[in-house]
Amino acid sequence: MAQMLYEDDSSQRHLDLVRRHQRRCRKTKGAAGYASKIEPARAALEEKVAATRRKREAEEDAGDDHGLADELQDDNVTTVWDRAGEFDRDNPGAGMQAKLFPSGRRTDVTEANIWIEPDEVDKIVSVLAGLPEDHPLRPLAEPLGEAAQGSRAAGEGVGKALRQRKLAEGDEELAAADVRRAYERNYLNARDVLGRKVAERLFVKNKRRAKKKGSEGPAQ
Repeated sequence: MAQMLYEDDSSQRHLDLVRRHQRRCRKTKGAAGYASKIEPARAALEEKVAATRRKREAEEDAGDDHGLADELQDDNVTTVWDRAGEFDRDNPGAGMQAKLFPSGRRTDVTEANIWIEPDEVDKIVSVLAGLPEDHPLRPLAEPLGEAAQGSRAAGEGVGKALRQRKLAEGDEELAAADVRRAYERNYLNARDVLGRKVAERLFVKNKRRAKKKGSEGPAQ
């Protein structure tokens, strides 16, 4: 029996072998119809592969946006740190930097996990927003809060993109399974109609490298 497609073959491997199968069918007398029969499944998989690629790129873009939003947030935190330090120098004993950064280190905020940093920044925003209206540091609350919200929203975008990519991969796997079934149907039908010898010619051998001694599972 001709070697069929394997479940763990990549989608590109599926497409490559089907393309070659279709070509062999078209060049073999009486077999051109098999190329047409498998085409819907092949085209569907090709579309799903492209869709997965788009979702993967969207996930990468979302990750980049998250990183950029985090850097903007860090810039705003640094501005608050610097301005608070200047205020303390001009107003001995004010201790604004310590109130805003209890640990005494700006990096405890800017180098926090990207997913939790907005929560840490919210604490700083709360202190700034609670200052008297005429306090020179109070205006920093709004841009810092916006930066934190931007980072948080960008993180949500990453999660959404991840879910969409996984859904696309699931659709791609289903399409690949349809291709495998159509591929096998073509072989079984061609064997019944054209005979085993001709049917075997329509399919490229799906060679797999042998696994190392002692490994389990089918040969690679």
